[in-house]
Amino acid sequence: MSTDDPVLAAFQDALLEALAAPGDAAAARELLFRDPRSAVFREYVRAMEPRMLEVAQELVRRYGRREAGAGHTECEARKEPPPSAP
Repeated sequence: MSTDDPVLAAFQDALLEALAAPGDAAAARELLFRDPRSAVFREYVRAMEPRMLEVAQELVRRYGRREAGAGHTECEARKEPPPSAP
């Protein structure tokens, strides 16, 4: 698949949304599995390890930022440091 593939871009949007949503790794995987944008990647989603999802959730929640792009959203690293934990 090309990096400008709209199916892949849609899956990446769904993945970021699932990782940023409230809930644990199992909830994120369930959201992603049920999302129609993940249809062609269902076997990949099914094989995702809970610990991998937990780490990805932490990274997206701490450093991710969403911005509107050309027909989809993108996640970029924050330019400023994350807020300190309470």
